[in-house]
Amino acid sequence: MENTMADAFRAGQQHSVEEQTAQVAAALADLEARGFNKVEGPIMQLAQTRSKPGRRDDLLRVLKNFQAHVQREDSTLFFGFFPDLEDPDLVHSVQVYENWEGLRHHMVQHHYFQYLDAILEASDPGEITYHYASNLFMHRGKGRKT
Repeated sequence: MENTMADAFRAGQQHSVEEQTAQVAAALADLEARGFNKVEGPIMQLAQTRSKPGRRDDLLRVLKNFQAHVQREDSTLFFGFFPDLEDPDLVHSVQVYENWEGLRHHMVQHHYFQYLDAILEASDPGEITYHYASNLFMHRGKGRKT
């Protein structure tokens, strides 16, 4: 049985911090079983969260506050979020970490659990999904003008 990060997130509001930590540990173990701990280089986490009706602005406000904490983590390359262009209750987030250890470190930070309840309060917990990608090419620069 898969122990997904979305499952950990959904269960978070009903458990203590210790139980939430165990849920996240199980989700990380599942990702390790799928080989993400062997990836060299950046790992991207994509999440989709559906806000409760009329609560999208609340969810965006919580994510903005959470973003400030995540961007201070040493291994965070990018954290961004944006509302869906067609679905007024759907919010997408993109997080990129330098490597597996960076993602793992992020998932056990105090502020992760601190914001868990606030995110769940504004969202429909049955509508949180996560996707992961690896072997990304990340370019740090201003790009080139065309």
